[in-house]
Amino acid sequence: MVDMNIAVLFADIRDFTKLVERKLCYDLVFPLSEYFRAMGECFTREGGSIDKLIGDGIMALFGLAGDPQKACEDALAAARTMSEGLQKLNIALEDDLSLRLGIGIHFGYAIFGKMGYES
Repeated sequence: MVDMNIAVLFADIRDFTKLVERKLCYDLVFPLSEYFRAMGECFTREGGSIDKLIGDGIMALFGLAGDPQKACEDALAAARTMSEGLQKLNIALEDDLSLRLGIGIHFGYAIFGKMGYES
C-alpha cells in the first residue's frame, strides 16, 4: 500500500442508461470500446494512469510520481484533451451515437495499492 496526495479524475458518459435502453448490447460494444480507447489515450498522453473502467465510467490517477502541482495540472490537461477527443469521436460516430461527458477531478490524500483476491 502507498499513501500520498494525488489527483483523481473520473469521467462517465451522460445519460448512458438512456442510450443502452435504445440500443442492442451488440451495437454498444464498438462505440464504448472506442470511447475507452480515446479517453485512455488522453490520460496516458497527460501522464495519468487508468485505475479502472466501470460500465461507462473511467477513473485515472495523476501524480503517482509524487509532484502534487504537476498532478493537478496533468489532470486538468487530461480533462481538456478528453473534451477534444470526445468531439472527434462524436464526429466519427455521428450516424450512430452522440456522447456527452461528465468529468470530475479531486485532489487529496489517498491510500492505494493492490487489494483483494490475488488470483
